[in-house]
Amino acid sequence: MVTCKICEEAFVTKPDTMVICEHRDGAVHIGCCVHKCSWDKKGPVNCKHAKATFKKIQLQK
Repeated sequence: MVTCKICEEAFVTKPDTMVICEHRDGAVHIGCCVHKCSWDKKGPVNCKHAKATFKKIQLQK
C-alpha cells in the first residue's frame, strides 16, 4: 500500500491528489505538500520538487 511520505497515511483512506515529490523521495498528498512542506504555501505548481500529480477518478458502473 502506498503511503504519504509526510503524514504516513495511505492514499486509499484520504481522498486527495497525489504528488510525486523529489524532495520527499516519493508520493505525498497535495494537502500535505501545501500545508506542511511547500515553502511558498502554493503547492506543487510552483514547487521545483513536484515531478507529477495524480488525481483519483470515480469509476462509473
